[in-house]
Amino acid sequence: MPEERGATPVAATPLPGVQLVLEFVNTRSIVGSPEHLQDAASMKDWLRSHRLIRQDDPVTAADVAYAGEIRAALVTLLLDHVDHECEGVEEAEQRLARAADLHPVAPRIGVDSGQWMPLQSGVAGFFGAVLAAAAQVGSSGSWKRLKACKNHACYLGFLDRTKNSSAMYCSSSCSSQMASRAYRTRQAEARAAGEEAVAH
Repeated sequence: MPEERGATPVAATPLPGVQLVLEFVNTRSIVGSPEHLQDAASMKDWLRSHRLIRQDDPVTAADVAYAGEIRAALVTLLLDHVDHECEGVEEAEQRLARAADLHPVAPRIGVDSGQWMPLQSGVAGFFGAVLAAAAQVGSSGSWKRLKACKNHACYLGFLDRTKNSSAMYCSSSCSSQMASRAYRTRQAEARAAGEEAVAH
């Protein structure tokens, strides 16, 4: 990895756009997995393990809070891909736009491919890389296939690989859980309606 600061890649081998976005949104504690943005130490460990910052790059509590805001905004947009009545979409878009203004990227063109790379280093460069990855996925036409599981107990980010992009859940397990929950809700509503009718 080059030692220069400035306009050098954040990682020696950047993750593909889809994978980077999903890896980041799934840093949340999901179905027993640890919260990777719990504090500066856990965030630093996650970034280093994914080769997204250098070993000596600092991570602060402010970085953790900011990463949480960007992550929440991305999750909101991915949830909207399975529920078009999702709240907070406009606010999430504005938050990501402000973040993009603060973390510029530039094109890097090679013989085999081109990509947008951050102009900053360290954690700031990581933020730019995530936003650039999301934008690249969006421009490729695959953005709507990046979704967050509609199961409220999960919200795992996933890539919808169905032909008609109709998947709502990350797994059959989550689909079954939601179906069972909906069934119990209907049963409870039916009982309540019956009891009300008897009372009158």
